[in-house]
Amino acid sequence: TVLPLMITLPALTLLAGLIVSSALTSKFPIKTLILSGIILILIGGVLPYFIHSLTVIIILRGVLGIGLGMIMPLQTALFAEYEEAQRSVLIGANVTANCVLGVIFFALAGKLAEINWRLIFLLYGCFVLIFILAIIYIPKRPPVAATASSAAAAASRRRLPASVFVYCFIIALVTLTTYVMTTIIANYLAYYNLGSASTVGLLSAMSTAIGAIGGMLVPLITKYLRNYASSILVLMCAIGFFCYTLTSSLGFIAVGMALTGFAQSVLNCILTFKLTQAVPLEQVSKVSSFYLATLFIGQFLSPYWLMLHKSVLHLPSDAAAFGVYAIVIAVLAAFVFCWMRREDRMADNH
Repeated sequence: TVLPLMITLPALTLLAGLIVSSALTSKFPIKTLILSGIILILIGGVLPYFIHSLTVIIILRGVLGIGLGMIMPLQTALFAEYEEAQRSVLIGANVTANCVLGVIFFALAGKLAEINWRLIFLLYGCFVLIFILAIIYIPKRPPVAATASSAAAAASRRRLPASVFVYCFIIALVTLTTYVMTTIIANYLAYYNLGSASTVGLLSAMSTAIGAIGGMLVPLITKYLRNYASSILVLMCAIGFFCYTLTSSLGFIAVGMALTGFAQSVLNCILTFKLTQAVPLEQVSKVSSFYLATLFIGQFLSPYWLMLHKSVLHLPSDAAAFGVYAIVIAVLAAFVFCWMRREDRMADNH
């Protein structure tokens, strides 16, 4: 019970970090909050290497999650200060960098674990460099509340537009259904005799790499597909789920993971970008925290969501559940298409 808690606790305390970050942006400069978050990451990430008490290590892992939660929405707040063309590139580049660095550090962690599992904690030492770069390059500005005009301050207290909740609903449903494959892929392949542990590694790396490519392509996708991009990407997830039901060949599973990995990565970028358009700059950190909380809760609940579908609908297998997911997400794609058309009409009227 200790090991799972050590792994999952940062994901739970990350939500607390999101709340803290959202609450403090009006009182402290973004640069101060980011530096504070990085310090918490260094404390919670590196110190466990020197600690022998599992209880203390678990507490420090919780501190790590708070630090991560603090800095995540602040990235979006910084991106929102740029023009829309630059903002789209930055959001896509951020996702690409996360994917690439995730693969590198995951591989390093595996090698270090073969030597001594405690060495994995030293990987968080890279945040020392990030801390130095943040000091040098992030401009220090007064808190949002101190710089906002009376009109902007009133805007920051205004009720959030319906589009914010719709975007969160979209990413919640997509994450609840797509993320589960990353947690069950090994058992799924073994059940249908489609591969071994090495196959799981290859498919996971492929999905991550395609997600990274998707992040780089965000500006082009939004340029040529415009508001239709979101519905097309959701439909790609539905097709990916259909591929999961074709358990006669590993190739179908690979195509499904490629489609869902690409679609979820790009969709996340697009919805994040739309959030920065939907609210004033003073509200970006707040809605970003709300959006990220929805995303991470969806990831956490995805295995239970699958089990619930199988139980309620009396489905005989995970493949059958993915068939239901394909239908649900196809309906969601139609809804997204209608909603984006509605936004286009409202924009034209204004």
